[in-house]
Amino acid sequence: MTAALDSVRLDINREIEQMLQQQKPLLLGINPALGPMFSQVENLLQGGKRLRPLFGYCGLRVAGGEWNISHAKALTSLEFLQACALIHDDVMDDSKRRRGNLAVHEYFKESHSTEGLRGDAYLYGIGSAILLGDLCLSWADELLMKATNFSSDVKELWDITRTELMAGQYLDLFAQSSLEPDTTLLDSVITYKSAKYSVERPMHLGAALVRHDVSLERTLSAYAIPLGKAFQLRDDVLGVFGDEIETGKPSGDDIREGKYTMLISLALANSSETESEKLKSLLGDHSLSESDISTAREILQQYALPEVESLIEKLTREAQNVVDTLETDTETKELMRQLIVMATARKQ
Repeated sequence: MTAALDSVRLDINREIEQMLQQQKPLLLGINPALGPMFSQVENLLQGGKRLRPLFGYCGLRVAGGEWNISHAKALTSLEFLQACALIHDDVMDDSKRRRGNLAVHEYFKESHSTEGLRGDAYLYGIGSAILLGDLCLSWADELLMKATNFSSDVKELWDITRTELMAGQYLDLFAQSSLEPDTTLLDSVITYKSAKYSVERPMHLGAALVRHDVSLERTLSAYAIPLGKAFQLRDDVLGVFGDEIETGKPSGDDIREGKYTMLISLALANSSETESEKLKSLLGDHSLSESDISTAREILQQYALPEVESLIEKLTREAQNVVDTLETDTETKELMRQLIVMATARKQ
């Protein structure tokens, strides 16, 4: 990563810490019992690659902007929105771990048991996570509004971003509940849950901090949408084949969770009936052994992984081609190329 991106990450980290320290006395002043709520969001926000603010920074640069503290505050809101999304996503997927720690709902479920509280520990964990995700969403809004006097275009883009994210999350939930979601539905999930939310809208938001330009937004979208799709496809691959130490989640967790991804969909379509039925029988079984996970991986590796890797490569080239023809300075182009690598060649 270049010094420019490193510097932006440091600014974002400082803004996260400052926001948390502003909120801490408010929460604990309400009641000390809220301490675990604060600790959980603090732990979650210590991790992460800050990709969304970095994409926002590149959008700002393409628009001709000069980085300042107000821009840092505005784009840090994306990290609190991401925290909301991760907490709720783990609830929907019933994920056990996130970034090497217990997922938020799992943490509160366990604390309910260890503290001997009344009622259902599972529902306590779910309820706590939903509320903490909502709190992160509220703090994201607050942080953006604190970023001084930006145009109404920024607020409009922010509203669209949140709506698209929730739409993408529901489409993902719907796809997981479908008997066999088709590639068209899964492409919508990838587009709205990841491509727009993770790359396109952050870039649009960064550009809008400088000026409103519909033509520029279209150019940024031509780079962002294929890259965002490649980013999600890489995430799907890591969910099955990733190293647990690198990803912070148990290896093969997506298989145990029964997540229908493009990787799964292609394997079911391309494999024999026997292999397809075997894969279906393994999906969503939290008690799978390592041998079972290996069997699923073998099917996915033979019938889907090469096609997904080819698609990632194709989408990556599309994004690279946009950078090559983009009318901006050389350093900004290099930053955008580095973000392509960070998004698609990552191990976590």
